[in-house]
Amino acid sequence: KNLHFIKEVRPVTRYIRRKPVKKINAVSAILTKVNTDQEVYGNSYNQNDLINTIPLHNAGITGKGILIGVLDTGFNLEHESLENMNVVAEYDFINKDGETMNEPGQDIYSQDSHGTAVLSAVGGYFSGALIGAAYGADFAIAKTEDNSGEFAVEEDYWVAGIEWLDSLGADVVTSSLGYNLFSDKQYALADMDGQTTVTTIAAALAAEKGIVVVNSAGNEGNNSWRIITAPADADGILAVGAVNSNGEIANFSSRGPTADGRIKPDVVAPGVSVFSAYSGFYSLYSYPDGTSMAAPLVAGSAALILSAHPELVPDKVIAALKSTADRSGNPDNTYGWGLIDSYNAATYYGPVFSNTPGVSEIPGGLEITVNILSGSALNSNNTGVYYCIESSQSFNKAEFQDPVGDEYTALIPLTGSEDNVWFFLAAEDNSGQTTRYPGWNKTSSFRYNTSSDELVMPMRNERDLELETPDNFSLSQNYPNPFGYITKFAVDMLETAYLSIKIYNVLGQQVRSIFSGDLPAGSYLFDWNGINDMGIRVGSGVYFCRMTSRGYAKTIKMVFVNTR
Repeated sequence: KNLHFIKEVRPVTRYIRRKPVKKINAVSAILTKVNTDQEVYGNSYNQNDLINTIPLHNAGITGKGILIGVLDTGFNLEHESLENMNVVAEYDFINKDGETMNEPGQDIYSQDSHGTAVLSAVGGYFSGALIGAAYGADFAIAKTEDNSGEFAVEEDYWVAGIEWLDSLGADVVTSSLGYNLFSDKQYALADMDGQTTVTTIAAALAAEKGIVVVNSAGNEGNNSWRIITAPADADGILAVGAVNSNGEIANFSSRGPTADGRIKPDVVAPGVSVFSAYSGFYSLYSYPDGTSMAAPLVAGSAALILSAHPELVPDKVIAALKSTADRSGNPDNTYGWGLIDSYNAATYYGPVFSNTPGVSEIPGGLEITVNILSGSALNSNNTGVYYCIESSQSFNKAEFQDPVGDEYTALIPLTGSEDNVWFFLAAEDNSGQTTRYPGWNKTSSFRYNTSSDELVMPMRNERDLELETPDNFSLSQNYPNPFGYITKFAVDMLETAYLSIKIYNVLGQQVRSIFSGDLPAGSYLFDWNGINDMGIRVGSGVYFCRMTSRGYAKTIKMVFVNTR
């Protein structure tokens, strides 16, 4: 504590926290067969139907190419709905090993029950029993919650876990954990302000770095605490409340607002009797309650959106989910912007295509088959397959034939001498919104090898390498620099957008919020006089001004010399 660069020391201690899952009753998978979809989805049909994922799944939009990170208690990957899941990495931050499943002599019996249920809701798959919201995605799973007791160090495990997921390139992170009460102290309601708890700070930083962070709002709605728990109070993330099968808020679902007045939760999803995997047995399932089960459904929806629109940054994904939710015109602190609609959110920014098109070699070339979904009719003049052969850098257009329902077919003509063919899909709706999928040049397009019959799809983080920081804003170096009294920095906005300008110290702690809100196009001049958010002049040293807009960020370094 005597070191000048230490701001605060918090003890790692026991605390009492209401568990996100309310109840678990193990049952066998009993099907209610009414139609084809319900035969496939089994008892998970209703939860998928309520958030409207089924039309996307039927069109081949399943989250393919997206990496979802999950922070939870542990995971039984031997359950029938998880054994074929593509888990690219796992780590136990409690015991510091690579096994997240229960280990004899190390974990209590129920350690992996909560995480198994959550993981199955977002990505499980067993036909006739359970279909997760984004079952085609890749997963990285982190064990950060210790069920043997309630320890404050779990917050540190959570932070370590999300840093690890960031290092792996996670596109979406879902967490069904919350922190508020301790045995010898507790967070105050005032601490739910988006900038106090360690998990909240980490969640906001992850969102700034380009991760769509989804967290359960908490189950405090019918007790004295009542509001959301950390890190659901973080700015720039999705806090998820729970509704029942009729779309009515669950009494346990935490309400808002945050201590600084922001609406929370952001959205809601099914969180009462959500059908999910039961970790204790290979083929048993359960119906747990809790915002824990609502969060993975929203995270799966976010992954579906990104798999169809890989160019989107987190704030646009969040905007799509909020703008198409059923209370978007009148948000409140019970439902937020309302129950999500995955289909309308996915098509919010224009037409969407099957994650993986069908490719068949036929006489005369390659036949490309794909489903196209759109919120409005398509403009055929700007809809088609654009292809490029090995010896060329230019793309030519192959027209789609008359569709059969949502299925479109086009022929890429070939001479028979081509080894590789690159192609991307393009469609424009009648509102003028255009989608190019998966990208627009060779690096970010599909590549088909005619010798091996292999179709290569770039991962989203590979496509991101093609995305340059947009020209919609610029942040100039401050002047003067170093400064002792006041410094100024210019911002140019070429279009209306949300803008955040904050000052940080060398430890990454926020010192001053300069501006946060929407700005119309124009040039602006901001200044900082070395005063922090508490009205106190800071000490001499190096500081950073960080500007974020639409998921992108720029940081400049400043030197302040306190002469007073």
